Amino acid sequence: MATKLTLITGPSGSGKSAWCARHIDQARAEGLEVGGVLSRPVLTQGRKVGIDLLDLQSGEGRRLANLRTPESKGLMTKRWQLYPQTLTWANFILRDLPPCDIVIIDELGPLEFSREEGLLEGMRIVDDQRFPEMYVVIRPELLSRALLRWPWAEVLDVSKGNS
Repeated sequence: MATKLTLITGPSGSGKSAWCARHIDQARAEGLEVGGVLSRPVLTQGRKVGIDLLDLQSGEGRRLANLRTPESKGLMTKRWQLYPQTLTWANFILRDLPPCDIVIIDELGPLEFSREEGLLEGMRIVDDQRFPEMYVVIRPELLSRALLRWPWAEVLDVSKGNS
């Protein structure tokens, strides 16, 4: 059976992770088993200052990133200082996922597509089509690269009012 792969896209702040969270709740309400990882914003006075990563099976969360500062060192993107130990933890989760009806990977971004770092196990399980239904968050600027890698994928742009 072929994997159903949906790439969830939209600009920063458009609700990609919120769409995933609603989809997870709906799937669980239907009795489906959901696995993977979900990014959750850490807000201070309405401003996103960090990102927590949630293991969808155990419910455990760990800090993935904080806003980058001039003093930041280590693994970084333009905006975020990332915690390599959280990425290692998340890769173990994705590598060892038991059979699930639905897998969510929020998100595969510049680390994975441009630097071959980050959630590489997420890239592998999509490549291997290990699960019947997968939803992967992809930034708009990386969508063409994702579609080259996974041409069978459908695209859901949450900024266009899809729910």
